[in-house]
Amino acid sequence: MVISWSAFIYALTNHKVLDASLGYFINPLIVICLGCIFLKEKPSLFQLIAVISGVCGLGYQIISANSFPSLALIMGFSFALYGLARKIYPLRCNNLNHA
Repeated sequence: MVISWSAFIYALTNHKVLDASLGYFINPLIVICLGCIFLKEKPSLFQLIAVISGVCGLGYQIISANSFPSLALIMGFSFALYGLARKIYPLRCNNLNHA
């Protein structure tokens, strides 16, 4: 989370708003890919079509920007890896007392 938010704040303070917004657009695509690879999730045909169209749109944005979106990739991957870690290693709180 710290990496993602630090990259977000850095992007905004250095006038890289496109990278910041692209990072949040990339995140769901990375989450889906990580789920398929590490959690063995199988997307349906319509979900696969949606991911492919998202990747095509992402490719168009990257090509039209004429720069490599390193901050966007840092933001997208760091938050997606955080979500994967939370899915694999859920937090358990056994000491909560409800009065």
